[in-house]
Amino acid sequence: MQDLTDRFVQSAKAPSGKRVDYFDRKVRGLMLRVTPNGVKTWSYRYSRKSDSKRIRMTIGEYPAFSLSQARNDALKIMAEVARRKDPAKDRKRGDRSKPRTFGELAQRYVTERADTKRSGFKDTQMLEKDVLPDLEGEPLEEIKRVDVTMILDRIVKRGAPIQANRTFEIIRQVFGYAVEKGFMEASPILRMKAPAKSRSRDRALSHDEIRVFWRRLVAKAPMRWETRIILRLCLVTGQRVAEVCGVLKTELDLDKAEWHLPAERVKNFSAHIVPLSPLAVLLFRKAIAHAGNGELVFPSSGVRGYATPGAIARAMRRSRDVFAFKREATPHDLRRTLASGLGELGFSRLVQDKVLNHVSIDRGTIAGIYDRHSYAKEKRQALEAWAVHLEGLVTGRADAGNVVRLHQSNPRRAGAPA
Repeated sequence: MQDLTDRFVQSAKAPSGKRVDYFDRKVRGLMLRVTPNGVKTWSYRYSRKSDSKRIRMTIGEYPAFSLSQARNDALKIMAEVARRKDPAKDRKRGDRSKPRTFGELAQRYVTERADTKRSGFKDTQMLEKDVLPDLEGEPLEEIKRVDVTMILDRIVKRGAPIQANRTFEIIRQVFGYAVEKGFMEASPILRMKAPAKSRSRDRALSHDEIRVFWRRLVAKAPMRWETRIILRLCLVTGQRVAEVCGVLKTELDLDKAEWHLPAERVKNFSAHIVPLSPLAVLLFRKAIAHAGNGELVFPSSGVRGYATPGAIARAMRRSRDVFAFKREATPHDLRRTLASGLGELGFSRLVQDKVLNHVSIDRGTIAGIYDRHSYAKEKRQALEAWAVHLEGLVTGRADAGNVVRLHQSNPRRAGAPA
């Protein structure tokens, strides 16, 4: 935090060409954001009472808003928050003014659109990391295609072409929102193509990789115990990492060995019952025993309140050498590994899709309409066979039958969660 003064605010800069935030020591939550091109914007950050989500509410640009004016506005917002109000949401309802800069447009988009999407948190992160440092203070009518191209080229050059594609998509959505609302007549990136050619991933762990991954995940990987269990559950259940990260205790019926995923937590909005193998039940019981009294199985002190897919992916990437991966693997590749394994075990593609909760290609056909079979028995047979198969791979016993022992390999010191 800084002792913000008029003199400091006037001379504040963004060192090393990166956007910087200066937080006020006098009024907690008030911040001055300075971009590399010299735009200075006052904002107030607060935790929304309803869900503890961190909100950044724009107050205005400096020098139109002086330090004293920004502090007065911040104190007013603070008072509203204390009365359990959500000032940013209230402003959105009453604000009908046209955004002038990309930063104002992006803030409007985040509030109205991104916050309602499953990917909203990632969208906001991408905007803040790569787009706003260059475009935040730029007037909408002055933004050209070349401005966006330079941002995307920089991302590609740092070795992240897929991230460049995703950033392009969120920029496209922001401008599309602006046109839809009448803030702009046309998008400056109309008919512009993504910077990199997308490739579908086909990565699945080999038998040897599964063996090394499981053993070293328990014994050597430098990550939190929650991350270890989440990654194991991704491999054991085949469910999406976001679904595993955000699992609620109320979704689990461990006596019946079932995980009931509600539609609102599933990518395709299709409610799903996941039969749990004995190994999956054991992993969930261990996680719940360390989770405390809250509703989440994997609580976290982060902004979202639970472990995020991005954090799990980063932890797995950092441990690539520990796992001796020749090719980088992601949590989603564990889901693909399960699907591939079920195929090896002789389960049909239909059963694989039911386990993974993929939308059936015949859903809109006559066959799809009349097929109301839940496939619960087939899914349970598949997942239990997969757990036994995993034990065989990890222990080297082809006839392995007690999947619980898989969790007990490579024991850690007494009292330490695995």
